[in-house]
Order: sequence, then C-alpha cells, then structure tokens
Amino acid sequence: GKEFSLSVFSASQIVKLGTSLDYGVCKGDRKDGTSCSMVIN
Repeated sequence: GKEFSLSVFSASQIVKLGTSLDYGVCKGDRKDGTSCSMVIN
C-alpha cells in the first residue's frame, strides 16, 4: 500500500488551512484506469 510519513519538530511548522464538514475523495476510476483522487464536497 501507499505509505506516508510526517515529522514535526515544532508547533510553528503546522498551518491550519481550513475545515470542511463534507470533505471526501472520489472513489471512482478514470478513463485511463487509474483511481480518481479528486476532492469532492
């Protein structure tokens, strides 16, 4: 699977960009067969 790693050394490295109650990611497939990764509302 896909792995992700994040290291934070101080609070000043974190920025809150916004919030969303209805955040989601497309679960369909594209015409070329790859998975859709678009953010949806």
